Amino acid sequence: SHLGGRAFSFEDRSLGRSLDNGPHVMLGCYARMRALLQRLGTEDRFERDATLRLAYRCRDGGAHTLRLSRWPTPLALPVAILRFSGMPLRARWRALRGMVSALRGTPDSWSLEDWIERRGQAGAPRDYLWDPLCLSIMNAAAADISATLFLATLRRAFGGRASKAAIWIPRDPWSSMLGEPARALLEHEGAVLRLGHRVRGMTIEKGAVTALN
Repeated sequence: SHLGGRAFSFEDRSLGRSLDNGPHVMLGCYARMRALLQRLGTEDRFERDATLRLAYRCRDGGAHTLRLSRWPTPLALPVAILRFSGMPLRARWRALRGMVSALRGTPDSWSLEDWIERRGQAGAPRDYLWDPLCLSIMNAAAADISATLFLATLRRAFGGRASKAAIWIPRDPWSSMLGEPARALLEHEGAVLRLGHRVRGMTIEKGAVTALN
């Protein structure tokens, strides 16, 4: 009924504004998504930092920020975690061990919840690091996603330049970032779009899908 898959917006009558279904943010390392946005002409419509920055407001009124420097992330991340005042020192060391563990493989059957429990990341490391990153990257709770998929994305984000780990926040609703520009581009390319229709088959020519029926 709409373009964009899960990344679409809808009008909320009680609030009188457009709300996003999801995702709510993306990361600088999402190369293919960025390439699509560039093709649609909407990549510049994001708020983005030069590096990762996570801000926390605690129940006791305290505030903390985990911010990486602009060094390459493998160098910046350990320093940022050890300096992060939101976690007790022992919890910071556990979080660092969790980051090292993220470099290793994990059984395909594990959820991120399983990985957190088996790698000793419950408590403060989970509250301040894994759950916020999980919600930002996967848009779902740790029990509902694959540890393998999450950790692969994490390695891509934290494996190079600081900008790859930065969080991007869209300034406009996702439908205006993806769906509407995609419709205009597809129609310009000669595609015929029929929303709300059941797909009954595909036409495949030379190994590529050329039409939906």
